[in-house]
Amino acid sequence: MQTTCDEVVAVIGEALGCHIELSDDEYLFEGGYLASLLPVKKAAIEDLVDTVGKYEELNPACVITGTSYEVMVRTESRSLMTSRLFEDGVSLEDPQSETTYELGPASPAFMVHLILRMRDQVGRGWRRNVRAPLSGRDRQRREPIDGLAAFQSVIRVRTLRLASVNRRSPAWWKPYADAFFFHIGFNLDVPVMPLAGIDHLLEPSKIRGMRRSNVDDLEPPRRHYVMDLVHHYQLGVSADSAMLKYLSYYHVAEHWFESIFQDELVEKIQSILTSPDFSYRRKQDVRSLIKRVSKEIQVKDDGVVISEQAALRLTLERYVELPRLLNDLNGFDPALCAIYANRAVSFSGGDTFDLLNHNRSEVIAALGRRIYKTRNSLVHSKEGSKGRFIPFAHDAELSTEVPLMRFVAEQIIVATSKMAPAGSGHG
Repeated sequence: MQTTCDEVVAVIGEALGCHIELSDDEYLFEGGYLASLLPVKKAAIEDLVDTVGKYEELNPACVITGTSYEVMVRTESRSLMTSRLFEDGVSLEDPQSETTYELGPASPAFMVHLILRMRDQVGRGWRRNVRAPLSGRDRQRREPIDGLAAFQSVIRVRTLRLASVNRRSPAWWKPYADAFFFHIGFNLDVPVMPLAGIDHLLEPSKIRGMRRSNVDDLEPPRRHYVMDLVHHYQLGVSADSAMLKYLSYYHVAEHWFESIFQDELVEKIQSILTSPDFSYRRKQDVRSLIKRVSKEIQVKDDGVVISEQAALRLTLERYVELPRLLNDLNGFDPALCAIYANRAVSFSGGDTFDLLNHNRSEVIAALGRRIYKTRNSLVHSKEGSKGRFIPFAHDAELSTEVPLMRFVAEQIIVATSKMAPAGSGHG
């Protein structure tokens, strides 16, 4: 990514909320969230620009140069050990491979690269997604620090950075990074995971852009919702993992599978029984009815097994309005609908579907197949199986499917809700 000193200084100034001015051979920092920042040499900013310009992007959250590899990481653990590890970082050196490992705050160059990528999509809204409130350590700092150090302290991005004394090929780095992640998990019980994209950082700004982003704009809720669905939805919203998000939103639809499938089957049987050409006296008619029901359901371990894919299709038919789904997706990211129409899900074989197609039944059927196949690839991941999801390797592609599943879940939650009763004045 090519950039300039002016762009880099602008990014740092936005992060620190200060005015930066070039004086002779150094940049001066005025105002902002941290007082008394030491100046930064112009040469340091030029070196930073040079590093960003050398980056080769393996994905939006992972960059390499000939001698370094840096990938953004996350954790879903809230343990004290995890907090300490992410706050203080860890540094290891391996003389055998001549490689160093550093887990901690992202390098200034990586942060600039990341922020420039985010600014391309959400403008100045990037600050709400990666800028951290000042820590007590920062507020109580007695010795002043320079602008670059302050920049690192206010961006809540953590990375794993590998550096080698020798030039390495792009494929050389990943096995060493994966080994480090297992090593940390095995020894410290800290789950550190690499990210394959920046969608999870952009999602909050995109959602706010579609809806009310200020507390003052909120009104009291007018409907009551099925709480089981709300809990699954809340888990999806709060999760960092694309896989957990997707499955949580899928569970919202899954909640209705059995009742909707049985309702549909009852209606079919009632239609046959009340048909003028059906007679319970004719054995052939009864045999046809039994055959019809046997195709719809299976009995296993003294229980009735329904077709989940058919139940999902029926759930979508009953609760999802395709024009609204189209509007939601376009409001979130106008590129998504074209992706769904032209690109199958590579790891699951999920079908394409076109929301501009006026044949509703056809769209619903294809939408259901895409969702169901993707869900199956997440829960059935044995080696050699068809439609196998590989964590991290497929995270970026799965992230593209998450907004679709979220908006479907939201429609189902609203469609199955009830108007809140008017208050009677009594408890």
